[in-house]
Amino acid sequence: MNKEIVDKLIQILCQILNSKMFRLYNVNQFVKLVNEFHEEIPRDIFEIFDELALDLQYYEPNEEWRKEDLSFYGDERLEKEINVALAKIENLKTK
Repeated sequence: MNKEIVDKLIQILCQILNSKMFRLYNVNQFVKLVNEFHEEIPRDIFEIFDELALDLQYYEPNEEWRKEDLSFYGDERLEKEINVALAKIENLKTK
């Protein structure tokens, strides 16, 4: 397991939660890194990251643009999805 990659991905998720200024950039970075380093992430953790990365692709910060396609969502759901994923990862670490 490449602990550095997992830690970096968790760090990016925390940055997404804590800073709206660079939120979309960090979302894109997270998705990119999950895809780039998928073979270096333990399978159980990768499944959580991969599912989250797929979901995060539907995040759209612009409310007007979200109205054009109901599959897109905003900050509230983004934060919920990330918190659920972080809780799942924390649960895996304690086992």
